[in-house]
Amino acid sequence: SRAQSAHDFVKSTVNGVLETVAAAPLPVTAGSPQALDLARTHIGPHLDVERTARLVLGTHWRRASKEDRARFVSAFRARLLRQFADAIAQLAEFRIELLPREFPTDSPRKVVKTRAVPVDDSAVGSVDINFIVRRRDGAWKLMDYAVSGVSAVSTYRAEFGPQLKQGGVAALLTGMEAGAPGGPPKVGNAGAADRF
Repeated sequence: SRAQSAHDFVKSTVNGVLETVAAAPLPVTAGSPQALDLARTHIGPHLDVERTARLVLGTHWRRASKEDRARFVSAFRARLLRQFADAIAQLAEFRIELLPREFPTDSPRKVVKTRAVPVDDSAVGSVDINFIVRRRDGAWKLMDYAVSGVSAVSTYRAEFGPQLKQGGVAALLTGMEAGAPGGPPKVGNAGAADRF
């Protein structure tokens, strides 16, 4: 059978989330256990957290101990899932359009372009969301995404940079494991105070 394309992977994943949100007996709200459970179920299995963690930490990954790497991956996974849970809670306000494919067919890394379009005449405009995926062990995995051109990996690098410079991965972990807020821009508003 034909291998699933990156475009089809993103489409099926997004549609799975949308269908579950639409069928939910109660509205899915940001910060709710329901939203987090949806993120764990529909997004969690498709995250390449270690690959994304390596990209975020850069040279600090190589300097970190094996134990600190494992701790960071665990804390970073929790952070990513919280961010996706909040994004899922916003989906009732948008429809997701997949844009035409523009990536070379022979590259293991693909960029799948989508657009979140408000379902009503709200003041919020359409938002471009690009999903950067990579085939690993025969399956597509999400390694980064960009909202209105702002990469999640770049945002996390900027956020974590001062702590890494001051105290390395160990210092960063102290804040992350304490549940410090933060993250990339969110779908609704592209303002710096918002999170996706």
